[in-house]
Amino acid sequence: MDKRLRLLLDKYHLQLVYLPIEGKGYIVPTKGNIPDQLIVNSNLPDSEVPKVVLHEIGHYIHDDATVNNYLHDYCVRIKSESTANQFMIRELIKEYVDYGFDAERVNYINLAQNLGIKNYQDVEIELSKYFIKEKSPDTEDFKS
Repeated sequence: MDKRLRLLLDKYHLQLVYLPIEGKGYIVPTKGNIPDQLIVNSNLPDSEVPKVVLHEIGHYIHDDATVNNYLHDYCVRIKSESTANQFMIRELIKEYVDYGFDAERVNYINLAQNLGIKNYQDVEIELSKYFIKEKSPDTEDFKS
């Protein structure tokens, strides 16, 4: 298990469990001092597991108030999935940049494809957060 994923699981008090489930993954709340369970399909390829874990952590962080409406309200479900995907992409891009890759020079479409992400625009937006703002004569930073 990747150290970053382990740190996130620990931070949110989640226990990773592999089971032969139908979906890719989900969160199972527990009672008492037992960590909530992040269930991942044991039949997934190893390359898919980090994305599923990050996606489910995204749900865990952002879905507290909406979890009851998730199955019954399409708008809630779409927003929930979008937020979880954005969290996953943010963490994957953060890791990419931390490895020393230049966010300004990467082809975001190729990166999205390599990461297995279908929404290229979300990858482009997240990468743009790492662009260095050029100083111009009109900015305070340029003036001495």
